Amino acid sequence: MRRVVRRVGPLLGFTLLVAIPHAVSASSWIDATALQAVVDDLRARLSIPQVIQVVFVDENPMLMSVERAADHDDGFVLQVDRTFLDALTTDDLAPVVAHELGHVWIFTHHPYLQTEALANRIAMRVVSRDQLARAYDKVRAHHGAKGAP
Repeated sequence: MRRVVRRVGPLLGFTLLVAIPHAVSASSWIDATALQAVVDDLRARLSIPQVIQVVFVDENPMLMSVERAADHDDGFVLQVDRTFLDALTTDDLAPVVAHELGHVWIFTHHPYLQTEALANRIAMRVVSRDQLARAYDKVRAHHGAKGAP
């Protein structure tokens, strides 16, 4: 399996057209199907044709990461740490996912230019800088670190 990213965190955010209360914790409503719908919406908005499958894992040191799918030449797997997901609200999902999809976009267009900053720039095509910054705050809080997105 070829690793696409080695990052810690989410970026950008936007308003999703999902009928969910604003500050509801993701753990109280999100499942693989609902998160897959967010991924598919953002994937379409970023013009990423590759299939990206959501997989929940009990532990992911990067919290959320993307890898090439082992059984699909052109697909990817988005691995999401369940504990980190529990710390997110509905407003945090789009920026976190958009950042990860930024890595997929970069990998499929310019595989040797993989950087966090560039993934953020791609993510900001579908979410705002403020949304991304708030999501980074969640990542830092989860890791107990400080710093700018």
